[in-house]
Amino acid sequence: MLLRSLLFILLCNSANLVSAQQTINIKTGERCFTGGSILFDEDFFMGLFGQGRNLDRDYTGGLGFTASGAFVEKSWINLLERATNRFFTLDRVHNSNAFHFHSMRIGFTAFSPRGVDLKVTTPITDDRPYACIAMLTTTHTSIDNLRENALTTEFGIGSFGSMIGRDVQTWVHGLTRTCDTCRPYDPLGWHNQISDGGEITAQYNVSFKKLITVDNKIRNASSPWVLYDVFLSRDINVGHFTAIGSTITGRFGIIRSNWAVFNSSPFGPQSQASGDDNAKIRNSELYLFGSIRPKGILYNAALQGQTKSSAHTFRSNQVNHLGLQLDAGVSATFGCFFTLTAAYTYRTAEFKSSKARPHEWIGIYLSAHCPFYRK
Repeated sequence: MLLRSLLFILLCNSANLVSAQQTINIKTGERCFTGGSILFDEDFFMGLFGQGRNLDRDYTGGLGFTASGAFVEKSWINLLERATNRFFTLDRVHNSNAFHFHSMRIGFTAFSPRGVDLKVTTPITDDRPYACIAMLTTTHTSIDNLRENALTTEFGIGSFGSMIGRDVQTWVHGLTRTCDTCRPYDPLGWHNQISDGGEITAQYNVSFKKLITVDNKIRNASSPWVLYDVFLSRDINVGHFTAIGSTITGRFGIIRSNWAVFNSSPFGPQSQASGDDNAKIRNSELYLFGSIRPKGILYNAALQGQTKSSAHTFRSNQVNHLGLQLDAGVSATFGCFFTLTAAYTYRTAEFKSSKARPHEWIGIYLSAHCPFYRK
């Protein structure tokens, strides 16, 4: 019943955007290839900010590679996303918008119990289960002619249960360990992970975005940058992570990149597209950013499992169905072509037990992209 309600809200929003925007179908700007990124999240980075900050648990890390540009649409890589958009009539919203950005991402995210128990081989039933999600994801962001409203749709297809999470976690821990018996331990319990051996999974995400405020004093024809912008999104997630929520994001500094394709958490609901629709102006930028993400969570397969039997999962009443995530960081573009972003993330506890705790990590994202321009 709740899932039907989420889809009803999605359809109502799509109808409202089509009727409210009244934009023409310009579809300007996006070139065949606009850039690529390397995304790396890791809780180990917290240890750089003081002893005891690296709690080595819950969200352990992620690695991803993105590529952006019109090739995602022209090569039909996003076939499943386009079909799903059409099913929910969101293709009408995209087609009514003027500016378009496409991207794809190949990556994985990994979760594990707390670090002191990584050498335990049996299931740890009072802590979160091991889980690894590997996915191919495509994203389409379109912006209306006034550049004040945007829609982002994302579809991912992949699997739970691969051993890439174990291999990468073991590699990172081996690099950072100072002696054979010291922490961080090699994880020995990955055979207890969610859907061990592999199980297909999918994810569909929709975000309706609205520009709330922008620095209009310097946003004019002679000034190709803004000092600040603030934007709000209403988010719907359906799949292995099913939830509804919103995100408010603000940026402050020398800003030239488009607000609608910015995402402070690329491994979150949307992947970050990079690129431009005009290559005439090539300038650097430097800004601070922050976001608040409250969510109501219906289902989380990384805790509750899917259809395949797993050694350890949580029941629905053991999962926290209300969550909050905070992101903050800095982004800088050097030489007009390379962007380096560092982001800190804090997330409230996702399950209920004596070992449940909020967790935090740091992500490092490096992008090489075509020159972007003023909004």
